[in-house]
Amino acid sequence: MDIRRQTFKTGFKGYNSEEVNQFLEMMAARFEEMTKEKDEQTGKISGLERELAKYEKLEKTLHEMMLNSQKTLEESKLHAQHESNLIVREAEVRAEEIKRDAEKALKEIRDTLTILKEQKNTFIVKFRTLIKSQLDLLHLMDSDAHPADKPLLAAEEGKDLSLHLSSSQNPGVGAP
Repeated sequence: MDIRRQTFKTGFKGYNSEEVNQFLEMMAARFEEMTKEKDEQTGKISGLERELAKYEKLEKTLHEMMLNSQKTLEESKLHAQHESNLIVREAEVRAEEIKRDAEKALKEIRDTLTILKEQKNTFIVKFRTLIKSQLDLLHLMDSDAHPADKPLLAAEEGKDLSLHLSSSQNPGVGAP
């Protein structure tokens, strides 16, 4: 709208044309100033809208990142829980294997101990039998010996007899 070129019809005793022209000039200047201000404000608004769009995009990106982080955190928690459950199960299985192995080893040791006790008892019985047969042989030899050798044989027989008697009362004591 061009205020400066606007013309009016004049009539009888109409408005003073110079005052009207001054007023139109003032209004045109003010209108141009306001149009310029409006254009500046429109530019600022456009810039702010672009900046706002940029911040809204950033906000959306941050929100998506936060959601992804939460999802990743939950997945990590579930994975860690699953891993810990696997580790616990593996540890329980391994502990059970160790326990079975220890029980098997204990049984083997007890079986070996039982066998060793039986062997010891068998040895003691055989050794006593050997000693008895040796004593019997000494008695037999004693009856065939010269009278001068009898006190020596009697002393030896006393030792062997005391050894025989103590081993029969306390098995394993006095046995070689």
